[in-house]
Amino acid sequence: MTRLTSRQVYTEIIQNGTVNNQERVILDFLHFQGANKTLKEISRGTDIEINAVSGRVNSLKKKLHKGVTVLKEFPKRKCTISGMLVTPVGINEIGQGELF
Repeated sequence: MTRLTSRQVYTEIIQNGTVNNQERVILDFLHFQGANKTLKEISRGTDIEINAVSGRVNSLKKKLHKGVTVLKEFPKRKCTISGMLVTPVGINEIGQGELF
């Protein structure tokens, strides 16, 4: 059995649409929750594994829509799941209506 590298797996999930689907689920979750969320809160709310949430959120923080990032960071707060002080993310309000 051949072991796939993380780059090979990432290429595969881009090609099969998993990345786009996960990004859409995360954006929908954040849009309908109406608040900023931690990665663990997003993972629990979407049933997407935390490692995938982390990857998609990092991409969405870099992805531009109409010249602004799709997601932005909010001030640190305690995560409702872990109790740890973390930096939550949410949809950047500039141009938000055009994402949906």
